[in-house]
Amino acid sequence: MQQLRPFHQVCYDLGVRPTLFVDYPVANNEQAAQVIRELQQTGQYEIAAHLHPWCNPPYFGRPNERDSHVVNLPIEQVEIKLKNLVKILEEQFQVRPVSFRTGRWGIDGKVMQLLKQHGFSVDCSIYPFWENQFFDCHDAHLAPYWASLQNPLKVSAEKDMFEIPVSVGYNWRDFHRANRWHRRISSPRLSPLKPLALAWFTHWLRKLYLSPELTAAEDMRSLIDQMLENGMRVFHMYFHSSGLVDNPNSLVCNENAFHTISRALAELVRHLQSKADVRFLTASETATYWREANL
Repeated sequence: MQQLRPFHQVCYDLGVRPTLFVDYPVANNEQAAQVIRELQQTGQYEIAAHLHPWCNPPYFGRPNERDSHVVNLPIEQVEIKLKNLVKILEEQFQVRPVSFRTGRWGIDGKVMQLLKQHGFSVDCSIYPFWENQFFDCHDAHLAPYWASLQNPLKVSAEKDMFEIPVSVGYNWRDFHRANRWHRRISSPRLSPLKPLALAWFTHWLRKLYLSPELTAAEDMRSLIDQMLENGMRVFHMYFHSSGLVDNPNSLVCNENAFHTISRALAELVRHLQSKADVRFLTASETATYWREANL
């Protein structure tokens, strides 16, 4: 959290307007909360809600893999956890959040309807081309859309909840075709042959994330170029604040993490600005722009 102070200068110089998805432990830590309040005073940040079930009170039994995903919890448990999260965000930052992200991704209709009931209007929990044993986002939309409250993967004519998927794709122009191939060569039966590694190192097929924790700047440039070719207008970068310190969980930031992410962000902003007219928006500002532009 302390690294957010110097990182603010990087964002300020570039004009970037971050959305801070804040979870309960961060909001409940006075030192961390003070950092966020300082950033908040600049008017450059949006404070959003980030629900990690295992560290957001109240607690129901011992944490486990299944219950670490919001979609697996009884909706009554999700609601009381959400209420506690919103309460502490209001107490610490004097703002009621309207944007939301689940911990560990994934969302379903019952959670989406709960968000609407509690005043949220923007969700950022969809992770395209990703699945686990609890949810599947392979058929998710890649561009922002007004989501159905019954099925968040579907578009709705009602403009109740705006979904902003994070930016994920491939080094092929046809992302969906690339994803079908990626799933085929990800088969456990083929794992002894290391087809994913072969596809990556030969540049035949690379799955790319607009996240400096997961993807090197060169590959993120490739993703941006492919997205532009596909006519996409919104680029949603994401990473954990812990990624700003040297972090063994980061694929590309094990050393010099702060400078790696800062340089990557600056490089990508310049690259995108060389190809398009760029406007920086927080999550809720994106929803407002989308509505006013009638997109």
